[in-house]
Amino acid sequence: MSSEEKYDAKTFKMYIKAATDATRTSPVAGYFLISFTVNKAVEFLRQQRNKGQDDPELTQDVQNWFQMLEDLKRAIPPEELQDREACRKNYYEYMYSLFLRADNRYRDDDYAPQVAQEFFYATIFFDGYSTFGSNEPEIATHSK
Repeated sequence: MSSEEKYDAKTFKMYIKAATDATRTSPVAGYFLISFTVNKAVEFLRQQRNKGQDDPELTQDVQNWFQMLEDLKRAIPPEELQDREACRKNYYEYMYSLFLRADNRYRDDDYAPQVAQEFFYATIFFDGYSTFGSNEPEIATHSK
């Protein structure tokens, strides 16, 4: 599936919402998901422009998200972003904690809308995990 088929402006906004929520407990995971989303949105906009289409609202959103990314980068101690493997591990742990929390609640017969949202956010983070390289088969099956 091409990036164009998988992503659109609404999807990018959902990814940013999930990333923003994550920054409260895992700024590093939020940072990398914002970075992933900005890169995908720029790629999407480039493809749209190549077809003669323009999306000024998404373009403005991407500029805002880029600023959000820069602000977050300044707020995270530099040493936390320098070790790529530590960042990958931090992201992975956050991603799986979302999934496991939702899974445990579901197994306990909790069908609240928040459980569905946790599963949805987990799939977003599974997708964004590709920022660290190709997704392992197990992770790829959980991504959006």
